[in-house]
Amino acid sequence: MAIDFNEIGKRLKAYRLGRGLTTDEIAERLGISRAAVYRIEGGEVVKTETLERLAAVLETSVASLLGTGVEYYSSSISTDAAALGFHVAISIASRLYPGQVTQPRTMFTELPFAVAVTKGRGAPFLTRLNAGIAAIRADGRWQKINDRWTAK
Repeated sequence: MAIDFNEIGKRLKAYRLGRGLTTDEIAERLGISRAAVYRIEGGEVVKTETLERLAAVLETSVASLLGTGVEYYSSSISTDAAALGFHVAISIASRLYPGQVTQPRTMFTELPFAVAVTKGRGAPFLTRLNAGIAAIRADGRWQKINDRWTAK
């Protein structure tokens, strides 16, 4: 697999912006110039050592910067958007069908599910899936979002 430094640069910029950091702050923490940060974000080849330091500053993994790991964010816009969509849908349904719609006590319900993978080829996917599920359960993110949108 060839390393796509343009994609690494895009992910780096996304993580930086997601953390609310400027290029100056990244440069200062890494001991490099702001121009070097811009070059890395622009797709210039970057050393593994620099990627490791960047990952630490951005509170992510090198695998995520490379695009091969589970990408997990401390602030999930898409999850909040889904929660908002759920909340709005319940409100609209309640107005359209008074007395017929009951808002569930929890927004997310944990259900068993199965994943089919090709024999001998699913290990990397299953490893990432299990890591992602464990991370979501471990920090209580789903419960916090559920509590926020069900007004607890």
